[in-house]
Amino acid sequence: METKTPYKIAVLTDLSDNANDTIKSAIELSRLVNGSVDLLYTKSLSDVVTYENQMSAMRAMDEAYGQARLKIRTLIKSVTTPQDQKVSHNIVFGNVKREIKKYLNDNNPDVVVLGKRKSRLVKGLGDGITQYVLKHHKGEVMIAGQNTNLSSETALNIGAVNATGVQASSGIANDILAKHNGPLRAFNIVKTNVEQTKASEEKKNMVEYIFEEGTNTMKNVSNYINKYNVNLLWVDKSNALQKGVRSLNPEFNVMINQLNAPIFVVNK
Repeated sequence: METKTPYKIAVLTDLSDNANDTIKSAIELSRLVNGSVDLLYTKSLSDVVTYENQMSAMRAMDEAYGQARLKIRTLIKSVTTPQDQKVSHNIVFGNVKREIKKYLNDNNPDVVVLGKRKSRLVKGLGDGITQYVLKHHKGEVMIAGQNTNLSSETALNIGAVNATGVQASSGIANDILAKHNGPLRAFNIVKTNVEQTKASEEKKNMVEYIFEEGTNTMKNVSNYINKYNVNLLWVDKSNALQKGVRSLNPEFNVMINQLNAPIFVVNK
């Protein structure tokens, strides 16, 4: 029997306080779908080299590289087991966004895993990095949660916010859905509380919650998602990015800040 090639899971991290959650989420995802994990740590060269003298600059780069490598190895060791595939890593100093774009083009990962902080998206990698990755990466993106649990030993409870293509996914997204048992929880936001969505065969396997659009809607949705212990939330990329300007949708920002569960952004 032909062995299926492991999915390529890329982790982008600035090795800040959220790094452990980010790497742990990627490892758990790799166990769930048979994936290989590769980590990219990139930092602005101007933040590493502060000396005009070439020898001092080289010494500073070597020191920063050694510190980063030690921290990465320690983090990987803390969240992996001997049964896990070896996690590879890359350390690059330069223009952060340029290096990320080059990495994505060269490696073409199936999914990119990003971290978050308690009250904001990843900033250490560079301003706007989350929307930058969503814009330039053609595959899926997962934003790691806190205390996430995607273990194959735990029931996978998937929810979706206004996600129209949950059942029409392919590749790694389809394999994740195959691990889900029971009905999907669909959290749909409508303009009025009397608006009805069309019945479909897809909804036979869904439990649907309708929320009227308003100021605190996303906070209410987030409360329900946490209440029902959803451990992976499905979001279409079209709902994560604003049209035209391609910046993050404010509602998507609220979800990131409010949710404990990781968010899986699907590029349909």
